[in-house]
Amino acid sequence: MYCENDLTIAVIDLLPCAAVVADTDGKIVFANSKLTSWFGYAADELPGRPTDLVFPVTIAAAPQDDRCRPGGSWIDEVDGDVFRCGARAKDGSAIPVQIHIQRMETNRGSLILLIVAAISPHQNLVCKADDLDLWDLLWSRQIQSQRIDAIDQTVRGLSHATHNALQRARAAIDLLELDFDPDSEQANLLNRIRLALTDVWGNFDRVRSYSAPLYLRFESIDLIALCREVFSQVTRTVSSGKQLSLNGHGIDPTIRADEARVRILLEHLILNSLAATDQGISVAIELSDRQYRGERAIEMAIRDCSGGLKAACTDQLFEPFYTTKQQGLGLGLAICKRIVDAHDGEIVASDNNDGIAISLTLPRRN
Repeated sequence: MYCENDLTIAVIDLLPCAAVVADTDGKIVFANSKLTSWFGYAADELPGRPTDLVFPVTIAAAPQDDRCRPGGSWIDEVDGDVFRCGARAKDGSAIPVQIHIQRMETNRGSLILLIVAAISPHQNLVCKADDLDLWDLLWSRQIQSQRIDAIDQTVRGLSHATHNALQRARAAIDLLELDFDPDSEQANLLNRIRLALTDVWGNFDRVRSYSAPLYLRFESIDLIALCREVFSQVTRTVSSGKQLSLNGHGIDPTIRADEARVRILLEHLILNSLAATDQGISVAIELSDRQYRGERAIEMAIRDCSGGLKAACTDQLFEPFYTTKQQGLGLGLAICKRIVDAHDGEIVASDNNDGIAISLTLPRRN
C-alpha cells in the first residue's frame, strides 16, 4: 500500500465516516476501517483494486443534472464535487450513497479523497443500481432532511431573541392595562394584542416541533382500531354529525410502527379531512394490502368530500408552510410526510373531483 504521509492516513482512518483514497487512475490506495467494515471487506482486500469495485455506478451529480447517469465517471470531475453513487458491498448488495470528492496534492502526484455517506439515514432501503425512481426518492429525502435541519437551526437561533422581545412587549401591555378600566375598549384591544403575541410564540413552538429529530419506537399496532380511536377523539372537538366510513375487511390490520407517531399522523389527516367536509359520512378510510419496495405493506386511502382541489396544488400539499386556509402555518401535512418517510413509507395526494384523496403506505415489518 502506497502511503505518502502516515499521519494523514491515520487521520483518515479515524474519520467518523467512510473514506477512500484513490489515485488518478481510479485505483484504491487506502480505505479506512469505517468503509471496509460497512461494505464487508477485509482491510487488505481493497488497496490496488479499481474504485469501480465499490462504486460501480454513478447515478447523478446534482438533483437536476443528468450528465452522470449509469455508466458515468466521477474520477475526472473537479475538486469539491458531490455525487450520488451506487455503492456495492462485498455480498453484492447495493447501497445508495453520496460521495464528496477532495483532491490532495502530494510530492508523488495527485490523490483523490472520497468521503462517503449513506443517502438513506436508516440504510434499510437497498435498491438495484438502475432503480432510478428509488434513487430519486432517496435523494429527495436527503434534500428534505437538509432543509429541515436548516429550519431547525434558524428557529433555534431566533427563539431566544424573539422570546426576550415578546417578554418586553407583554411587560409593556401589563403597564398600559393599569391606566384603563378592565371593561373599556382599550383594555379589550390590549388583551387582543396579548393573545396575538401568544400566537407568535406558539408558532415558534410548532415549527420547533416540526423540525425536531424523529426517534421511532417500533411496536405492534392495529391500524383499524387506532383509526377508530383517533377519529372518536378528534370528533369530540369538532361539530356533531361527523361520521367515519372505515373499510378494512379481509386484511390483517397489524403493522410494526411507532404508535405515538402514527397517532399524530392520523390526527392530522382526519382533522384536515373533517375541516373540509359537510354533514353525513364525512371521512372514508379504506385499507388494503400491497407490495412496496419488495416488502409487504398496508395502503390506507383517506378521502373527504371537500369538493376537490386544483390539481396544481396536490404536489405542494406536503411542503412545509404551504396552506390553502386563512389560518395556520401549513405544517400539518408536512408533519405527516416526515412521519411516513421516517417509517420508509410513501404518502401522496390526488384530486378525485369529489374531494382530496390521501394515500399512504406503511411497511408491515412483521
